[in-house]
Amino acid sequence: KNLNRINQKIYVRSISMLMVINLDRQQDRLTKIQENLELQRLKFQRIQACDGKLMPKTAADSLCRYPAAGGFEMSPEEVACYVSHVAAWKKLLTSQEPHAIILEDDVVLGEGSGAILKHLAWVPEDVDIIKLETWRKRLSIAQRPCKTVEGRGIYRLRSHHAGTAAYIISRQGAEKALQHSTPMKCPIDVALFNPLYGNARAFRIYQMAPALCIQRRLFDGSGAGQVESDFGISERGHTRSYGKNWRERSFHFSVLCLRRIIMRVSHFLSGRKRVDFC
Repeated sequence: KNLNRINQKIYVRSISMLMVINLDRQQDRLTKIQENLELQRLKFQRIQACDGKLMPKTAADSLCRYPAAGGFEMSPEEVACYVSHVAAWKKLLTSQEPHAIILEDDVVLGEGSGAILKHLAWVPEDVDIIKLETWRKRLSIAQRPCKTVEGRGIYRLRSHHAGTAAYIISRQGAEKALQHSTPMKCPIDVALFNPLYGNARAFRIYQMAPALCIQRRLFDGSGAGQVESDFGISERGHTRSYGKNWRERSFHFSVLCLRRIIMRVSHFLSGRKRVDFC
């Protein structure tokens, strides 16, 4: 009943489509982010997260590319996290909205979030995804922003940036993401934001800097250096498949080497900088 009441609650003066992914067993997180968004006068739709702790390993494996070449062996929690974001993308595509803001339930919003997220007219026309969060690590981004909104620059992202706790996705971005989700090649943040192993090369991805959001455990220091999902992922060590025979392995390694060279050149030309949160 409490979840239904929160789902139905409407906050005024908000136009953008905003979705919060939340597990049924994490109602405390839902309450916290509800209060945070209410302060910013933002309304949201709750997306019921798929619970990896309830997903059989066989069901998770059936959705993954592994052990085919290029696939990552993924845990049920990682698959469930991916499934939850897929549900949000489908929700966008069944609406009439051009973009959606997708948040996981443990994010902390920065100053002026309401003014930035209420209206998304500032989003570049060619955008697929804008990453709103930061892990406070050095990244390769464009030297100059293509646009500035409320003192925050929108830069092309040219390197890997972990996490899917906060991002804006366009309709065309959601369509591309869905196309690349069957079967699932790797964990969702690798799929979207890692040009070496994931599908990031297929997207036009931007980074907001300074970042508008940060995961709570990184904000308060309780999870610094950890990589774990808000939906129960406790480990991120992966077994990757490089192919079943020497031809597949040779081809896969050659492609990875070429991508690494391209990425290093891109990083050298763009430089690297730390994206802060405020």
